[in-house]
Amino acid sequence: VEGHGLVGARFEAKPDAETGFTLFQPVATLGGVKRPEHRRALALRLRPNQDITLALEDATRQRDLARATLSGGVGSIIGARFEGQPPVETFATEMFVADALIDAEGRDSSIDAGLVDLTGAVAAGRLVLGDNPILMTLEAALVEA
Repeated sequence: VEGHGLVGARFEAKPDAETGFTLFQPVATLGGVKRPEHRRALALRLRPNQDITLALEDATRQRDLARATLSGGVGSIIGARFEGQPPVETFATEMFVADALIDAEGRDSSIDAGLVDLTGAVAAGRLVLGDNPILMTLEAALVEA
């Protein structure tokens, strides 16, 4: 098991006006000591109807990170499109990110994820880039690679 701690941010469950649900949201914190050996990281929440990969690439570019890994990504996507597999057509799925590399320039991004849909069916694989919109939210931490 590998984990990452965040200095300067945490996730809090708060009501969300856009979705009407209580969702985890990143919140800046005071305290903690950033050391030279610490990698830069970004706590983020992605909003509905954005493609997961394109939104992560955009967040990476905005924070001037050339490449980042995704740590602790959980959320929901609309169905799913995995490389080399039939599409998951069920509208709502709950997803977790098993492994991800995000390239700010969009040349080498990859997201391996698993999910369960409304019927209880499970699917997993590498997400097709540009074809997996977020349903409600994705909470994650991007860590400089």
